[in-house]
Amino acid sequence: MDNQKKQVSNPKSQRLNIHVNGELKNESQAIYQQLGLDMSTAVTLFLKQSTADKGIPCFAPVLKMITVTRQNKLAR
Repeated sequence: MDNQKKQVSNPKSQRLNIHVNGELKNESQAIYQQLGLDMSTAVTLFLKQSTADKGIPCFAPVLKMITVTRQNKLAR
């Protein structure tokens, strides 16, 4: 039998590898640490809110306002 560990896939957890600017990562990580969050938890919160908003969380109100404005102009 091999001494290597077998990788077990967990359907509830998957790895996400992303590339970001190093300064952005460090500044964000410091903010999240002050809030008691690690980067993984912060990204998970962002993704959950994206799913709930069906869009980018911080832009959802702005996009909604733009959509309503466009609809109002078309209705005239």
